[in-house]
Amino acid sequence: MSIVSICNLALGWLGANRINSLSDESVEAQLCKSNWPFSRDACLEDRAWTFATKDVQLAPLAEPTSTQYANAYKLPTDLIRVLRAGGVPEYDDRLLWERQGGDIVTDSGVLYIKYIWKVEDPARYSPAFRQAAAARLAADLAIALTESKSIFDAMETMYSKKLIAAASTDGMQGRAQKLTSDQLTKVRLQ
Repeated sequence: MSIVSICNLALGWLGANRINSLSDESVEAQLCKSNWPFSRDACLEDRAWTFATKDVQLAPLAEPTSTQYANAYKLPTDLIRVLRAGGVPEYDDRLLWERQGGDIVTDSGVLYIKYIWKVEDPARYSPAFRQAAAARLAADLAIALTESKSIFDAMETMYSKKLIAAASTDGMQGRAQKLTSDQLTKVRLQ
C-alpha cells in the first residue's frame, strides 16, 4: 500500500479523479501532496497506535529551560504526542511534568517517555489505520474538491467511524496491562 493508494481511496469517496503520483499536475494530486502529511499526523495523534509507539529514555539538557522545574529534556524530532512520562521505565504516574515547546520539564533527574512517533512509511500502517487515514484525508479535501458542506460532514462522520474501528482492532493486539495492588494503592492515595 502506498501513499498514492491511500490518496486514491480518499479521492474515490469524494467522487474525484484518481492520481498516478503526488507529482501529477492535477488539482487532486497537488491537494493530496500538500494535505497528506497533516492528515496523517492528525490521525496518528488521535490514538495510541501500537505500530506508532516508542519508549525511550531522554537525555537531560545542560541548562533547564524552565524556572519552575529543575530539569529539561529535549523531545525526539519524530514525536507527535507524549503518551506517558516517568522517572522509571515503568512510568510513575505521580511524576509532575510539562511539555514546553520541544522540551519536557520536570524535577526528575531521569526521564522515560512513551510517545507516538511520525510514521511516514505506509507499509507500517495497519489496514484499518489506512482506512481511517484515507477518511481523514477525504474530510480535509472535501471542501476544496466538492465545495459541499454536506460531503464534508459525511467524511467527518466516516472518519470518526473508521477511527473507532481502527482503534478497536489496534487495541486487540498484545496483552492488557496488569494492575498490581501497589498500583491500585497509589491511585487511592492520590
